[in-house]
Amino acid sequence: MRTYKNARGEGCVFNVELTDEDGTQIQATMFNDAARKFFDKFVMGKVYYISKGTLKVANKQFKTVANDYEMTLNENSEVEEVPEEAGFVPETKFNFVPIDQLGPHVNKPDLVDVVGVVKNVS
Repeated sequence: MRTYKNARGEGCVFNVELTDEDGTQIQATMFNDAARKFFDKFVMGKVYYISKGTLKVANKQFKTVANDYEMTLNENSEVEEVPEEAGFVPETKFNFVPIDQLGPHVNKPDLVDVVGVVKNVS
């Protein structure tokens, strides 16, 4: 969860990336009360039933997955963990681009995945 400050005031926001059984991803965003309500609920690798969220066209400035839509959860949304025996293991789809081929993606709304070894931290 992170905090932000803009012309409308201050708040906090929390995002999760959800993957279905076909590997299709969508970003879900929660603000303020919803962010605090669901921050400890989502666990990586777990499967959830989600209801009472809203869908809208994704804001390309903030999207983290290759989907034209995004989900917003509010404090009235419901998130229920699916028991492991009823769940599935989704496969995440990656769009790997070699580091030396990133140039064409600069200053574009493209989403790419990169794998690298950390050689230095400063």
